[in-house]
Formats: sequence, C-alpha cells, structure tokens
Amino acid sequence: MRYLEEHPAVGLVYSAATVIDEAGVTIRFRPAADPHDLYERNPVGWCFMYPAWVRTEIGGYDPAFFLAEDIEYWLRISMRYVVAAIPDDLYLYRAHAGSLTESRKLDCRRAYAMVQLRHIAKLPWASREEKARVLYELMSFFLTEARRTLGLRACLQGAIQSPRYFFRRFREKQRLARG
Repeated sequence: MRYLEEHPAVGLVYSAATVIDEAGVTIRFRPAADPHDLYERNPVGWCFMYPAWVRTEIGGYDPAFFLAEDIEYWLRISMRYVVAAIPDDLYLYRAHAGSLTESRKLDCRRAYAMVQLRHIAKLPWASREEKARVLYELMSFFLTEARRTLGLRACLQGAIQSPRYFFRRFREKQRLARG
C-alpha cells in the first residue's frame, strides 16, 4: 500500500512470493518478474494490489476469460497505467494438485492464448517485433489445436505488427522442414 501511495502513476503493483507444498515446506522462491513480461506470460503472481480508482476506471474482471481473467485484467491495466514489481517476498502460495492451475493446465493455456490474441496488438509498451513473436507462437498454438480461424487471425495480426520478423520465421521454418 505504501508503494502505491508513493507512486501515484502505478495502477498495479505486485511482489515476490514463496511457493510451499501442502505441508508448508518451501518448494521455491518466485521472484517478482519484470512487468514487461506481461505480454508473454503472467509475472504478477498471487500477491498484488491496485487502487480502487483503477477498478472504477478499467472496470472489473471479465468472466468471459475464465482461467485467465487475472492476466486479462492486468493487461487492461497496463494499457493505461504503470505496472510495477517490488522484490520483497510478501506472500506464501500453497501449491497443490487440486488447484485450477494444476488440474486444468491446458485449459489455462487456451484461455491465456485467447487473452493474448485479444490484447497483444493494443499494448502500447511492447515493441512491434515482440508482438509479432508472440503472435507467431499463438498462430502455431492455434493451428496445433486445429483452430484455424484463430491461427489465421494471429498470423494476420503478426504480419501487420512486423512483416519482416513474421516472414523471416516462415522462411526459417521452411528451411528446417526441407532439412
């Protein structure tokens, strides 16, 4: 809370955490990753805070993105406000096999892919090449999932973001396929 008070431009702050097992034994430390990674993965984790005015201005979580509603919300916040990480370990996260994240990993990945496809092109702080790289990976993911329309949408968005990067990846893939 003090961080938000001292940095009024910040719309979302998060911290590092320690992951523990069902018995409370430390499994690993999860540092507060770079907020710039938001376009590619969820660096926010479990210990976060945003001021009430952010919810008033951005709105609430979108239930259409169940299993990825948090990252979708963070992306919307990042389009208008600064997102910051603090290195302090402020949270214990108990990992267990029954959590949604663990029991529905592929469903979570699918939901996050839809979030990325919806927002990646609109992120003002990610470079065009970064966006194209993620869109190329999304295209591959959707095609693997036999979701051709979404794969084509990712392909077109990626080509618009950085045609040079996108088509260079196509050529590399063709070279590798030929051996």
